[in-house]
Amino acid sequence: MVKPDVNIWNEQYPIRFYHVKGDKTVCPSLLCDFMQDSAVNHIEALGHSLEMLHEQNHGWVLSKMFLELNSLPKWKDQVRIQTWQPGIEKMYALRDYILSNESEEEIGRATSFWLAVDMENKKLLKPQTYLRDDVFRKNHRAILKEPRKISSVSGADHKMDFIVHENNLDLNGHTNSITYLKWIVKVLKELIDPEYRMSALEINYNGQSFLEDTIYLHSNIQKSEDPQVLISNHTLINEKSGDVICNATIEHKK
Repeated sequence: MVKPDVNIWNEQYPIRFYHVKGDKTVCPSLLCDFMQDSAVNHIEALGHSLEMLHEQNHGWVLSKMFLELNSLPKWKDQVRIQTWQPGIEKMYALRDYILSNESEEEIGRATSFWLAVDMENKKLLKPQTYLRDDVFRKNHRAILKEPRKISSVSGADHKMDFIVHENNLDLNGHTNSITYLKWIVKVLKELIDPEYRMSALEINYNGQSFLEDTIYLHSNIQKSEDPQVLISNHTLINEKSGDVICNATIEHKK
């Protein structure tokens, strides 16, 4: 049996000088790096090591994620990541997060939907293959939101190409899911006035890319009913296969 205190994982990350931008705040993608790291550490603590998965050619693939941000941490801050697994919905294993600062003030929260995959046969596995019922923190959710299909961008305002390099890959040899967000953030620097900050992110992952693949990023900006809010939409396409890798919608607030 898993000890009750292991079902919720807490980890703290310092914000270093090399993490921040000119305004001394971090990019939201760094928080996603922290979230991914804490999720892996939690899985390891529950006894499901990545080495065990790789021996069977199995892996976890991020399918969808929602992220809400109240504020961005700054240089010398401490970010606390609390993460847990609320349960299973159909073929999705759920993982939630709450982000807070050293004063225990909440700065954000997220929910994510993961698929267990046989990498060799490209087939989905039942999440119960690796998740026992006693690891779940049921009826405890960070965000109550159902996943939806995000449409691809049409009529892009901005286009940019990226090449997948070795440092973009995860342990499965695929482009790390957070790499796509980092590319989107790079484009946003050209599209969004710096007085706006990312306040919410919704992203769907639909495909994969590999070393030396060329990725097309198409983006557009739309106004919302609130004059203080802008919405950016993004689609990443694998040049080789023509497949849409992911679609994202981001809310930006003044």
